[in-house]
Amino acid sequence: MRTVPRHPILTTVVCFSKNALFTIKRFSDPYRDFWSLPESPVKRSETLEQAAHRTLLEASGLNATKLRLIGVYDDVATGERRIPNVRSYIISFMAMQWTGEVPLEGCRWLSDWQGTQLAFEHNEMILEAEQVIQMATKSRYLYAM
Repeated sequence: MRTVPRHPILTTVVCFSKNALFTIKRFSDPYRDFWSLPESPVKRSETLEQAAHRTLLEASGLNATKLRLIGVYDDVATGERRIPNVRSYIISFMAMQWTGEVPLEGCRWLSDWQGTQLAFEHNEMILEAEQVIQMATKSRYLYAM
């Protein structure tokens, strides 16, 4: 009998506010002490979007009211395993609208993120999120997203 391999699926959320990026500090390897996007494994009982909502809320206290899919990433492409010896997939979302404050320790709005190396492929995710915003703004359909 053939078994189906199980690979963890994680969600990450890009969140901008007034030209600043929401980041959290990593306290474990890999990328200990780097700033990163909020990231969390998807639980069995939740959809990808529900996981993204939970990921942002647990990391920051922010409640995403509207999310947009940015992309799907495979840690095989980067060679950087989040979990040792296990392949994982990362589903990246952007919080288009959100409510709340950032009360939690280890979180910050990073205004100079363009010059900062973030953990894993998070810089790539942010660039793709910016492209989505630019395309939507140019086409004047941002409100429809």
